[in-house]
Amino acid sequence: MNNEYNHVGKILVLSIARELILKLFKGQSNVRTRDIRNIVEEEHRNRGGLDHTKATHPVTDALSSLKKMKKANNPKTGFWDIFDEEGETNDDKGCVSESEIIVLRFIQSKMKEHEKILSTLQELVDSVITSKLPDLIVAISGRIIAHRDGVDTFIEVIEEIGIEKVKEVGLMSVKSRELFLISDYEDRDGYRQRQVGKYYVGTGSNTREKKRQLNDIARHHKIEMVVMAPKILTH
Repeated sequence: MNNEYNHVGKILVLSIARELILKLFKGQSNVRTRDIRNIVEEEHRNRGGLDHTKATHPVTDALSSLKKMKKANNPKTGFWDIFDEEGETNDDKGCVSESEIIVLRFIQSKMKEHEKILSTLQELVDSVITSKLPDLIVAISGRIIAHRDGVDTFIEVIEEIGIEKVKEVGLMSVKSRELFLISDYEDRDGYRQRQVGKYYVGTGSNTREKKRQLNDIARHHKIEMVVMAPKILTH
């Protein structure tokens, strides 16, 4: 945490996002919107700030604001030029800024994180070609979880995240009977469950619902996870 940061303990809002964009990207051109968003979020969080809470991302609003102020422009969708005080970018000057180096280092770190996932995905190509598709494919913690039976994948991902953390989310398997996804007891009405330690995990939902539940869990705990249901995509 940086004690000199003026926004310690503050939620990321438009004005803070705008300030960080100018600091980190001033003079840069052709920067992806998602890179700006990720780096601004990471910079604010690392210096003691809090995550945004609004449906519209503050970086999106900040970029629109900078465009109106003629301090930024998006010549093509998804890419931005952030001007310096003279209305130029570093491409105009033929030099590389410190903020560009930060962007490159950020991209390199993300590439390293996903190297294992990409190599493991290659191993799934043969099964895809021969139509031996698993119900669910989940990329989490630098590895791929993909059993032929989607229930096995679902259970292993829950164990990888931590069943107590999943229980905290409070997802329901059967809303009408208030039967939770992670239950303390076995359902007496016959809903399919699998025992994991002292808990019972609801497994009676279809693949689409399992995918939705895993994505809800990932969003709740801010876990980097990709969930795919290839059989749904091919039908």
